[in-house]
Amino acid sequence: SLDCNFVHYLVVLKLWIVKCKWVGKGGRKQVGFDFYDMTSEELALTAAKGYREFFNDRICGASQKNLYSGCAALCWTDSAQHGRQSFSENARMSGRVDAARVKKQNFEVFRVMQSSSPAIKIIGHWNYPEVDSKNYLYHKKRFNGVFWEDTEETDFRDAAHKTVYVFGSYCISCVMLEINGKVAGICNKPIDTFVFPFENIDITERGVIKAYGIDYNGKRVCVDEILTAGEPTQINMNVHTAPDGLRADGNDVAYIDIDITDNDGNICPLCFDRIDFSLSGKGVFLGGYNSGKFDGYGNESVIHKSYLYAECGKNRVFIRSTEAAGKIKLKAQMGNLQSEIEFESNAVPLDTLTECEQAGIYENYAPQAINTKMEFIPIPQADNVKYTPEKEPICKILINGQEPDTRGVRSVNLNGRVWGAALCIFERLRGVCNFDYKYLPTEKCLIVKSEEYTVEARAGQTHLLVNGSENLMDGEPYVTERGQFVMEISAIVPYISGVSAYYDDKINAFRISTDINNSIMI
Repeated sequence: SLDCNFVHYLVVLKLWIVKCKWVGKGGRKQVGFDFYDMTSEELALTAAKGYREFFNDRICGASQKNLYSGCAALCWTDSAQHGRQSFSENARMSGRVDAARVKKQNFEVFRVMQSSSPAIKIIGHWNYPEVDSKNYLYHKKRFNGVFWEDTEETDFRDAAHKTVYVFGSYCISCVMLEINGKVAGICNKPIDTFVFPFENIDITERGVIKAYGIDYNGKRVCVDEILTAGEPTQINMNVHTAPDGLRADGNDVAYIDIDITDNDGNICPLCFDRIDFSLSGKGVFLGGYNSGKFDGYGNESVIHKSYLYAECGKNRVFIRSTEAAGKIKLKAQMGNLQSEIEFESNAVPLDTLTECEQAGIYENYAPQAINTKMEFIPIPQADNVKYTPEKEPICKILINGQEPDTRGVRSVNLNGRVWGAALCIFERLRGVCNFDYKYLPTEKCLIVKSEEYTVEARAGQTHLLVNGSENLMDGEPYVTERGQFVMEISAIVPYISGVSAYYDDKINAFRISTDINNSIMI
């Protein structure tokens, strides 16, 4: 998987993050106009950080590490699998599609990054409101060592000096940004290989924002644009079935895409209104899904209800066939807006034993394999600009063979000593080893207790206190801007009972292993 290493990072970031930016597809609850849930912009930028490593480390890649001869990506879907996030506002947010398989902005992000032809994508929307006493207000957060908590303080985003991000594929040299026909900037220094940032953009200027991708021959080769959408005036519904239609067997399912648009057919990205449905004919309305709307804990559930809410102007509902063929009519109403769509299910044999080919679209394969080619031919000009060598020797930390989420902190091997995000490591080990820990964010102090050992590590202090006695480390722990406590993991982990740890020079990884017989799976 291309994104397994950072997919957990994406999920955890959504926990009341303080530095979330501007709403896009996937944003939810409002404070003024600022959304304090994880936004699609953060997901996009984090996706680039993860994917650039794999891309540059491919055979003939810029890093010359030649680690990957091929690639595949797990396309994660939003979910609350096994109820693991039942207390959170959102299901898993790192997916390329949401729980109803509606494409999210992150889908387009990976489409661009994985494109061998010119491609470009502007991140976000262009429906930001004017500045007033409520718009762009947000709650300040602080990291307490486990999650971000509310400080009960508020501040305002600077809407006139926002950074707008444009994604460009590998063969894009620079990007020109226009707002209402005027050049707002030209960027030829991308970050994380694929991201072209444009600083100090006034996002309250409505109209048309357009980005042009320019290749290394100086030609405009692709374009993307976003319009300011008007007020919602239309509910558009589009039905999808198998290639041979909806089968009237009582099991087949059709899905209907819902788009809320203005008079010109533009999706209304800020529409989160309730949509009510009524169904007549030979079908059963199954409903749809909204992030965070589930039974229990005082929440309003939309599961198997006759309504749901638009999310960024879109959603999807499902209809199951009956064993009787015939017409099916679905009506939708959102406030004063109404719409309906009609289609039919097809009669099929309902014998107990039948033999039929599963409906689908199948490729006719060639009698022999086609000649393979290098998907991404190296572009020296691109590698010179887009690739930045690691400043420090990166070293993975593996716990029972798995790489834990480290909230964006890169683990490094400094003079044989492995440094990493200590809180992430200990949180992953908690419950599988005989130890406990606590972090004091004000004092920037980590205390670990395991059987006869009490170990204390403090930011700015070059030694551990082991049962009150000093034990030198190879440097001072520190705290990142995101509140992560970083220290020499190889110095403190050996004090945990039931843990063995060693550096595996074959794969450049620091392996931490627990007594699996006396522990649960991590």
